[in-house]
Amino acid sequence: MYKLKLGFDIDHVINLQFENTRDMIFSKYGIKLKTEMASTDAITSLVYDNDYYTNKSISDDIRKTIYDIRFQCQATPSISALRTINSLKENGAEIYFITSRRVGTEKFTIKWLNDWGFKYDYLYHTGINGKDNIPKGIFANELCLDFFIDDRYKNIVDMQNYRRNWNIGLYLIDRPWNIHKPTPTGVKRIKNFVDVLHLIKVFM
Repeated sequence: MYKLKLGFDIDHVINLQFENTRDMIFSKYGIKLKTEMASTDAITSLVYDNDYYTNKSISDDIRKTIYDIRFQCQATPSISALRTINSLKENGAEIYFITSRRVGTEKFTIKWLNDWGFKYDYLYHTGINGKDNIPKGIFANELCLDFFIDDRYKNIVDMQNYRRNWNIGLYLIDRPWNIHKPTPTGVKRIKNFVDVLHLIKVFM
């Protein structure tokens, strides 16, 4: 019997990393960050202070923090994502996590996944230095994934470049920082993990 191969990003998809980041910035600097600016790309390009050197110091510290695996593992999971993924696994699907977290720090993510009770088959880190990552699409193509979901527009485009045929589909989950971007041809949007569960169970 064929097992569906389902891929999931981690940060901002199965966890509440944007809340973790927003709270950290307010706690350290007293800056209230709007949710739509809480993506990694936006955070590292924001102006936090009119003084160049103060702004650079804040920006560099925030960049260092958000790429720290220990900080990333402070985020709580989306309970809906946890329940959906475990239900899919229990119903015979293979679960793959493909994240831009740095290569070499997998043990921390594995502990986080296990501590929160995620059921899965494999974990892949693709991050090199915060800017240059191994394209996630390479893993998707080698694994012959049927489905993948991410919040980052660039990752979805990379996935599409490496793997054209998806039995279920390639999905961009709605987040405030991607909602106004055009949806690439062949990619679909999805609002939440309740919809993910309903979508995939049709194929099981």
